Amino acid sequence: MKEFLKKEWKVLLILIIIVVGYFLYQNNKAVPLATIKDTSPQSIASGQLATGKFKSLNDAKEVSNLIQDRVKSTPNVVYMTNTQQDADKKANTIAKKEKADYVLKETTEKNESGKIENKYFGVTQEKNNQLVAGITATDKNVYLTVGYQRDKMEVLIHTKDFKSISGASILYSIKKW
Repeated sequence: MKEFLKKEWKVLLILIIIVVGYFLYQNNKAVPLATIKDTSPQSIASGQLATGKFKSLNDAKEVSNLIQDRVKSTPNVVYMTNTQQDADKKANTIAKKEKADYVLKETTEKNESGKIENKYFGVTQEKNNQLVAGITATDKNVYLTVGYQRDKMEVLIHTKDFKSISGASILYSIKKW
């Protein structure tokens, strides 16, 4: 293992920099936000389309049911703002904190005090973390492969006997379907 690290320290350093940079990039991205008329499956589907998260009408029905269940309970945080921009910024901050995939916003007109009332629904559906295992064959060598996948980034460690690392790979998914 020490010899491997001495020989391949530059490659490992580059891999670590890529992984750290990727996670920093992912944490600074804004959460997609879409305005919806109500919490009906059709309105949810249009909001999902606007955020690029639409999968199917059944999926929209599932999200609608989740929101209906959440609406029945008392909200944890209630806030009012003077402008939609302030409200959206606050919703994005809360969505990042809750690690939501996207946010749906139901807006009511200004009330008698002149404040805009918004209901935000942070939706978390995607399973972003995966552990992967398999076999890698190169030339005449066969390696056991264990890895971790987050979003589109995958890190693999190759080993013959689980005692020493034979190599490492970082993969990036170009397209998901």
